[in-house]
Amino acid sequence: MRRIVYLENSGFALELEGLLLAFDICSSKPAPGKRGLAGGVVDEETLRPFERRALFFSHSHRDHYDPAAFRLPGCEKYISFEFPKSFAGVRMEPGQELERDGLWIKAFGSTDLGVSFLVRVQGLCLFHAGDFNLWHWREESTPQEIQEAYALYEDVLQPLLPYGDRIDVAFFPVDPRMGKTTMEGALDFAARLRPRLTIPMHMQGDAALGLAFERAMAEQGRAAKCLPHRGDWLDIDQALQTGGHEA
Repeated sequence: MRRIVYLENSGFALELEGLLLAFDICSSKPAPGKRGLAGGVVDEETLRPFERRALFFSHSHRDHYDPAAFRLPGCEKYISFEFPKSFAGVRMEPGQELERDGLWIKAFGSTDLGVSFLVRVQGLCLFHAGDFNLWHWREESTPQEIQEAYALYEDVLQPLLPYGDRIDVAFFPVDPRMGKTTMEGALDFAARLRPRLTIPMHMQGDAALGLAFERAMAEQGRAAKCLPHRGDWLDIDQALQTGGHEA
Protein backbone atom coordinates (compact mmCIF):
# COMPACT_ATOMS: atom_id res chain seq x y z
CA MET A 1 0.00 0.00 0.00
CA ARG A 2 1.27 3.45 -0.93
CA ARG A 3 0.42 6.00 1.77
CA ILE A 4 0.45 9.72 2.46
CA VAL A 5 0.99 10.55 6.13
CA TYR A 6 0.43 14.01 7.61
CA LEU A 7 3.35 15.27 9.70
CA GLU A 8 2.65 18.84 10.79
CA ASN A 9 1.84 22.23 9.22
CA SER A 10 2.84 21.66 5.55
CA GLY A 11 4.73 18.43 6.21
CA PHE A 12 3.83 15.13 4.59
CA ALA A 13 5.56 11.77 4.16
CA LEU A 14 4.81 9.43 1.28
CA GLU A 15 5.51 5.72 1.69
CA LEU A 16 6.02 4.32 -1.80
CA GLU A 17 7.55 1.10 -3.12
CA GLY A 18 11.00 1.03 -1.56
CA LEU A 19 11.02 4.82 -1.37
CA LEU A 20 10.13 7.37 1.29
CA LEU A 21 9.48 10.95 0.22
CA ALA A 22 8.97 13.69 2.80
CA PHE A 23 8.11 17.36 2.29
CA ASP A 24 8.75 20.22 4.71
CA ILE A 25 9.51 18.25 7.87
CA CYS A 26 9.19 20.87 10.59
CA SER A 27 9.31 18.90 13.84
CA SER A 28 11.31 16.05 15.33
CA LYS A 29 9.10 15.84 18.43
CA PRO A 30 6.22 13.37 17.97
CA ALA A 31 2.67 13.85 19.17
CA PRO A 32 2.24 12.78 22.82
CA GLY A 33 2.23 9.05 23.35
CA LYS A 34 3.18 8.22 19.75
CA ARG A 35 6.33 7.65 17.74
CA GLY A 36 7.52 7.77 14.16
CA LEU A 37 5.05 8.54 11.41
CA ALA A 38 2.14 7.78 13.75
CA GLY A 39 3.34 10.73 15.83
CA GLY A 40 3.94 12.96 12.82
CA VAL A 41 7.73 12.69 12.61
CA VAL A 42 10.31 11.13 10.34
CA ASP A 43 13.08 9.49 12.36
CA GLU A 44 15.77 6.88 11.77
CA GLU A 45 13.36 4.07 12.62
CA THR A 46 10.95 5.41 9.99
CA LEU A 47 13.69 5.43 7.36
CA ARG A 48 15.03 1.94 8.05
CA PRO A 49 12.61 -0.12 5.86
CA PHE A 50 13.17 2.03 2.77
CA GLU A 51 15.96 1.45 0.28
CA ARG A 52 15.84 5.10 -0.75
CA ARG A 53 14.83 8.30 1.07
CA ALA A 54 14.31 11.76 -0.43
CA LEU A 55 13.52 14.85 1.61
CA PHE A 56 12.26 18.16 0.21
CA PHE A 57 12.43 21.55 1.91
CA SER A 58 10.60 24.33 0.10
CA HIS A 59 12.02 27.25 2.07
CA SER A 60 13.69 28.35 5.25
CA HIS A 61 10.73 29.50 7.35
CA ARG A 62 10.98 27.56 10.57
CA ASP A 63 7.45 26.21 10.27
CA HIS A 64 8.65 24.35 7.14
CA TYR A 65 11.89 22.75 8.27
CA ASP A 66 13.49 21.27 11.35
CA PRO A 67 17.31 21.37 11.52
CA ALA A 68 17.29 17.81 12.87
CA ALA A 69 15.83 16.61 9.56
CA PHE A 70 19.02 17.67 7.79
CA ARG A 71 20.93 15.26 10.01
CA LEU A 72 18.85 12.20 9.12
CA PRO A 73 21.22 9.61 7.64
CA GLY A 74 21.17 8.21 4.12
CA CYS A 75 18.74 10.75 2.67
CA GLU A 76 18.82 12.66 -0.58
CA LYS A 77 17.90 16.26 0.22
CA TYR A 78 16.40 18.74 -2.25
CA ILE A 79 16.24 22.25 -0.85
CA SER A 80 15.34 25.77 -1.83
CA PHE A 81 18.15 27.92 -3.16
CA GLU A 82 17.77 30.43 -0.31
CA PHE A 83 18.74 28.15 2.58
CA PRO A 84 21.91 29.24 4.38
CA LYS A 85 25.09 27.66 3.01
CA SER A 86 25.43 25.57 6.17
CA PHE A 87 22.49 23.39 5.05
CA ALA A 88 23.60 20.59 2.76
CA GLY A 89 21.43 19.44 -0.13
CA VAL A 90 20.76 19.78 -3.84
CA ARG A 91 19.75 23.43 -4.17
CA MET A 92 16.99 24.17 -6.65
CA GLU A 93 15.80 27.44 -8.15
CA PRO A 94 12.54 28.09 -10.04
CA GLY A 95 12.71 26.50 -13.48
CA GLN A 96 15.43 24.01 -12.58
CA GLU A 97 14.70 20.33 -13.11
CA LEU A 98 16.61 17.11 -12.59
CA GLU A 99 16.10 13.37 -12.80
CA ARG A 100 17.74 10.71 -10.67
CA ASP A 101 16.94 7.00 -10.83
CA GLY A 102 13.28 7.43 -11.72
CA LEU A 103 12.71 10.50 -9.54
CA TRP A 104 11.97 13.60 -11.66
CA ILE A 105 11.84 16.96 -9.90
CA LYS A 106 11.12 20.45 -11.15
CA ALA A 107 11.18 23.56 -8.97
CA PHE A 108 8.69 26.37 -9.49
CA GLY A 109 8.39 29.74 -7.83
CA SER A 110 6.64 30.90 -4.68
CA THR A 111 4.73 33.97 -3.59
CA ASP A 112 6.81 33.90 -0.42
CA LEU A 113 10.26 32.48 0.23
CA GLY A 114 11.76 29.61 -1.69
CA VAL A 115 10.21 27.27 -4.22
CA SER A 116 7.40 24.84 -4.86
CA PHE A 117 8.08 21.31 -6.12
CA LEU A 118 6.60 19.18 -8.90
CA VAL A 119 7.67 15.55 -8.55
CA ARG A 120 7.09 12.51 -10.74
CA VAL A 121 7.81 9.09 -9.33
CA GLN A 122 6.38 5.57 -9.66
CA GLY A 123 3.60 6.73 -11.98
CA LEU A 124 2.53 9.55 -9.67
CA CYS A 125 2.73 13.30 -10.26
CA LEU A 126 2.85 15.33 -7.03
CA PHE A 127 2.85 19.07 -6.41
CA HIS A 128 3.88 20.58 -3.08
CA ALA A 129 3.22 24.31 -3.01
CA GLY A 130 5.49 25.24 -0.11
CA ASP A 131 4.31 28.78 0.67
CA PHE A 132 3.00 29.46 -2.83
CA ASN A 133 -0.46 30.91 -2.33
CA LEU A 134 -2.60 33.93 -3.12
CA TRP A 135 -1.52 35.72 0.03
CA HIS A 136 -3.65 38.76 0.77
CA TRP A 137 -5.94 39.88 3.56
CA ARG A 138 -8.96 41.50 1.95
CA GLU A 139 -10.10 43.03 5.25
CA GLU A 140 -6.67 44.59 5.88
CA SER A 141 -4.72 44.89 2.61
CA THR A 142 -4.86 48.03 0.52
CA PRO A 143 -6.21 47.81 -3.07
CA GLN A 144 -2.63 48.15 -4.33
CA GLU A 145 -1.42 45.34 -2.08
CA ILE A 146 -4.22 43.10 -3.29
CA GLN A 147 -3.42 43.92 -6.91
CA GLU A 148 0.25 43.13 -6.33
CA ALA A 149 -0.66 39.84 -4.64
CA TYR A 150 -2.76 38.77 -7.64
CA ALA A 151 0.02 39.74 -10.06
CA LEU A 152 2.65 37.78 -8.13
CA TYR A 153 0.36 34.76 -7.88
CA GLU A 154 -0.20 34.82 -11.64
CA ASP A 155 3.53 35.09 -12.31
CA VAL A 156 4.16 31.90 -10.33
CA LEU A 157 1.10 30.08 -11.65
CA GLN A 158 1.67 30.65 -15.38
CA PRO A 159 4.65 28.24 -15.74
CA LEU A 160 2.57 25.56 -13.99
CA LEU A 161 -0.41 25.75 -16.36
CA PRO A 162 1.06 23.33 -18.94
CA TYR A 163 0.83 20.66 -16.22
CA GLY A 164 -2.94 21.04 -15.94
CA ASP A 165 -4.73 17.67 -15.69
CA ARG A 166 -1.40 15.93 -15.04
CA ILE A 167 -1.10 16.30 -11.26
CA ASP A 168 -2.39 13.40 -9.18
CA VAL A 169 -1.99 14.93 -5.71
CA ALA A 170 -1.50 18.62 -4.88
CA PHE A 171 -0.64 19.90 -1.40
CA PHE A 172 -1.73 23.54 -1.12
CA PRO A 173 -2.04 26.10 1.71
CA VAL A 174 -5.41 26.91 3.28
CA ASP A 175 -4.48 29.28 6.09
CA PRO A 176 -7.22 30.48 8.49
CA ARG A 177 -5.31 33.67 9.32
CA MET A 178 -6.33 35.04 5.92
CA GLY A 179 -9.94 35.48 6.97
CA LYS A 180 -12.47 35.63 4.13
CA THR A 181 -9.82 34.82 1.50
CA THR A 182 -8.60 31.68 3.28
CA MET A 183 -9.53 29.27 0.47
CA GLU A 184 -9.23 31.59 -2.52
CA GLY A 185 -5.80 30.51 -3.72
CA ALA A 186 -6.37 26.79 -3.21
CA LEU A 187 -9.75 26.87 -4.96
CA ASP A 188 -8.31 28.83 -7.87
CA PHE A 189 -5.32 26.51 -8.19
CA ALA A 190 -7.59 23.46 -8.18
CA ALA A 191 -9.90 24.98 -10.79
CA ARG A 192 -7.07 25.87 -13.16
CA LEU A 193 -4.64 22.95 -12.68
CA ARG A 194 -7.33 20.33 -12.01
CA PRO A 195 -5.34 17.91 -9.80
CA ARG A 196 -7.08 14.61 -9.17
CA LEU A 197 -6.86 15.20 -5.41
CA THR A 198 -6.02 18.30 -3.38
CA ILE A 199 -4.83 18.05 0.23
CA PRO A 200 -5.00 21.27 2.28
CA MET A 201 -2.08 22.25 4.49
CA HIS A 202 -0.77 25.16 6.57
CA MET A 203 -4.12 25.15 8.44
CA GLN A 204 -2.70 26.21 11.83
CA GLY A 205 -4.31 23.17 13.44
CA ASP A 206 -7.81 24.15 12.27
CA ALA A 207 -9.33 20.75 11.38
CA ALA A 208 -12.76 22.28 10.81
CA LEU A 209 -11.29 24.48 8.09
CA GLY A 210 -9.91 21.44 6.28
CA LEU A 211 -13.33 19.79 6.31
CA ALA A 212 -14.93 23.03 5.07
CA PHE A 213 -12.41 23.06 2.23
CA GLU A 214 -13.42 19.52 1.30
CA ARG A 215 -17.05 20.68 1.06
CA ALA A 216 -16.16 23.78 -0.95
CA MET A 217 -14.21 21.63 -3.40
CA ALA A 218 -17.05 19.12 -3.68
CA GLU A 219 -19.39 21.97 -4.60
CA GLN A 220 -17.10 22.64 -7.55
CA GLY A 221 -17.04 18.96 -8.48
CA ARG A 222 -13.44 18.52 -7.34
CA ALA A 223 -11.84 16.07 -4.93
CA ALA A 224 -10.11 17.08 -1.72
CA LYS A 225 -9.11 15.25 1.42
CA CYS A 226 -8.12 16.80 4.72
CA LEU A 227 -5.73 14.98 7.07
CA PRO A 228 -6.49 16.97 10.23
CA HIS A 229 -4.23 15.34 12.82
CA ARG A 230 -0.58 14.40 12.94
CA GLY A 231 -0.15 10.79 11.90
CA ASP A 232 -3.40 10.69 9.91
CA TRP A 233 -2.91 8.92 6.60
CA LEU A 234 -4.59 7.83 3.40
CA ASP A 235 -4.07 5.09 0.86
CA ILE A 236 -2.92 6.99 -2.25
CA ASP A 237 -4.29 4.65 -4.89
CA GLN A 238 -7.62 4.20 -3.13
CA ALA A 239 -7.97 7.95 -2.64
CA LEU A 240 -7.33 8.62 -6.31
CA GLN A 241 -9.92 6.03 -7.28
CA THR A 242 -12.58 7.34 -4.90
CA GLY A 243 -11.82 11.04 -4.99
CA GLY A 244 -10.58 11.06 -1.39
CA HIS A 245 -13.71 9.45 0.05
CA GLU A 246 -13.76 6.11 1.78
CA ALA A 247 -14.59 3.25 -0.59
